[in-house]
Amino acid sequence: MTMDFVDLKLPKKSAKGGPEAPACIGGEGRDQYPYGLRITLDEEQLAKMGELFDGVDADGEVTITAKGCVTSKRSDQMQGGKKNRGLSIQIQKINIACKTPYEKGSMDDFVKARTKK
Repeated sequence: MTMDFVDLKLPKKSAKGGPEAPACIGGEGRDQYPYGLRITLDEEQLAKMGELFDGVDADGEVTITAKGCVTSKRSDQMQGGKKNRGLSIQIQKINIACKTPYEKGSMDDFVKARTKK
């Protein structure tokens, strides 16, 4: 099953100023994506993810596949007719893949990475 990616970037008027950030999380001195979309993995979670930490650098791109449970769903209407909706999802299982050494560089890089193991 192929899924299309949806860009959740904030509209320019909603983006908040702040310190310089890597391009994938904002760049240009502001966050381009809502904070609630950020996933933070600590030592315990990284240990379960195998070689993910060593396979990616800051500002690197990863592909995420996850399963979760909808914990809340809400919809309301404010004065003036503006509607507000929200959905909370608790991620329960996740797979995060980074580019392999072969995808990042030359065949020599790939061979070196495979023989290090």
